[in-house]
Amino acid sequence: MLNLNERIRASPYYPALVHPVFRRVLPGAAASALGDGMSAVAIAWLALKLAPPGSRGLWVGAAVAAYTLPGAVGAIVLRRWLHGRPGTGLVIANAVLRATALGLAGCLALAGLLGPPAYVALLGVSSLLTAWGVAGKYTLIADLLPAGQRVAGNSVFGLADQVSLMIGPALAGAVTALAGTIWAIFGVGAVIGELSAPFLRRWPVWPVMTAIVLGWGLALVPFGLPTPLRIGLAAFTAGAVIWGPWMSLSMGVFQDASPPGALAQVLAARSSLLIVAAPIASLSAPPWSPPSAPAAPCSSPPWPPSLSAWSPSPRCFSLAEQDEPARTAF
Repeated sequence: MLNLNERIRASPYYPALVHPVFRRVLPGAAASALGDGMSAVAIAWLALKLAPPGSRGLWVGAAVAAYTLPGAVGAIVLRRWLHGRPGTGLVIANAVLRATALGLAGCLALAGLLGPPAYVALLGVSSLLTAWGVAGKYTLIADLLPAGQRVAGNSVFGLADQVSLMIGPALAGAVTALAGTIWAIFGVGAVIGELSAPFLRRWPVWPVMTAIVLGWGLALVPFGLPTPLRIGLAAFTAGAVIWGPWMSLSMGVFQDASPPGALAQVLAARSSLLIVAAPIASLSAPPWSPPSAPAAPCSSPPWPPSLSAWSPSPRCFSLAEQDEPARTAF
């Protein structure tokens, strides 16, 4: 037993998990990550249900864009009021705004009073503080943990995010079997990779991060080739393992390099750039649709911009006018 206790205490995760404040924050962060995973399916699905039959593609695209893009606007426009705020305050402000706007959307939908324009507007309001919320979360880690423990703290939050990719879409859309399976596969691989982040931090960080970028790119090569689905899924899983520690390591670099008091602003600027980069990258891809259905407009989804490299087009299936769940855009 003593041996086991010593091994537990020697784990790079131990100082973060026993920190009294961090331990209280973690359950809420995990619940929030689960909600984000569910939203990857739920946002587009509700838009599809609310939209008139002749304009479903337009409203689904508008809903997905409204759930992401205003975060970049908020990072710039609200800087004057949010710059210098503590990480805790930024996290709380983002959580309250999202809960209010999304809760109102849910209540109106249940009452049959929610139309597509109001839905898109509420999604836009809910995402205004997204960049600041992410910045606040990782600023909080930097405030609570010393430099040598921050990557482990980042990794704990990252594990919650990756697990949400496995569980969230399945809870929100068991009917969307293909999309749920793909992101569950990615989530499994990303969890495995995320666990390695504190150990990789012991190596020179820039060679490790460069290797992750190159490995992720190589893992996506099969998607551009006429390969069987099983090979593509195997490569996607391997890519997820490679990509898994990226977020924790890159956040550790920002946490260590940012000037005192400027970390939240730096991370908010980073998030706003990623929010804008994802749809630009998606729009630069050629249109694609399954052979059995005509192509239709698509838009980038609300999952992490870091996944934007994967897709034959803006990550979506056909938006052909039908109600079959497997033909829904995600």
